[in-house]
Amino acid sequence: MFSTKPDVTAKRYVRQLSGYLADLPEAQRRVILQDISEHIEESRLSGRTESEVISALGEPREVAKASRSELGVPEPRGTGPWPVGNTLIGVAIALATFTAAIVSFFLRNAEGQHPDYTSSTERSLTALVELYGPGIAVLTLVPAALLAVLLLVPLRMRRWATLICAVAASALVVSDPIDAGLFYAPMAIVIWLATMLPFAKSLQAGRRESLVLRIIGVLIMLLPVVLVASGVERGNIGVFMLPALIWAVACLAIAVGIILNLRISYWAVLAYGVLALIVAVFDSGMLVGAIWLFGGIVLSFGIYGLLRLRPRAGITR
Repeated sequence: MFSTKPDVTAKRYVRQLSGYLADLPEAQRRVILQDISEHIEESRLSGRTESEVISALGEPREVAKASRSELGVPEPRGTGPWPVGNTLIGVAIALATFTAAIVSFFLRNAEGQHPDYTSSTERSLTALVELYGPGIAVLTLVPAALLAVLLLVPLRMRRWATLICAVAASALVVSDPIDAGLFYAPMAIVIWLATMLPFAKSLQAGRRESLVLRIIGVLIMLLPVVLVASGVERGNIGVFMLPALIWAVACLAIAVGIILNLRISYWAVLAYGVLALIVAVFDSGMLVGAIWLFGGIVLSFGIYGLLRLRPRAGITR
């Protein structure tokens, strides 16, 4: 049900309709939205209430479906404000659950020493579960449980509920109550995306935003290339020469894909972020925090690219 407050209802209706039409070319979407807005305004001037007009139009999803049918455009999967929002919330829940397992059983302290280390200093460190008991594992799952509740919140209230969760997630990262707040940063980034993207004027980024974000993505992917090139020049890579070169070439290929705005490149970025999170825990020593945060940023960019930049499936001529 939509609110019957003057203006608010129409604006929200048109905004939601725009979300369901986000994959259409901008010119087509603008024409449809203008027609709907004019119809609402004309009906109001004729004496009908806004709630009556909105009720007669039907749900935004159905209006979008009818518009696609008239244009001969098939309905894509995963469009509209809350399919996107639910996807992001689901990713945040998965990250929160994964983070809970990592900070409870694998990390030895806030710096991230691995349980397998054997020096006297590292042996004196204790995993959270060993230090506080099994209950701490349940406590670290609280963020995931709270995010899961978001999926049960009515749609009309979910924007504010998501915002509250995003603020709480940020507070968790900053306050660091169990010496592991940093590891919840990827979850916080994704839940902030869930707060913003479903309510953007258009789910598809504009040209300027798309250009800026793709430049940032290219720079992120070129960073390993620069590091490897610097290491090769100084002779610091040694026996890791072949893996380092493969890593650099892969990052360079992803950067080219981002320039071309190819969908597969954003999937590759997302996979790269997940791999960085895994490597951070199992093979990074004192750098685990930094690499974990880097992995979270890269993963979030991959998700953003897939949902917001509307990449092409392949090179077209």
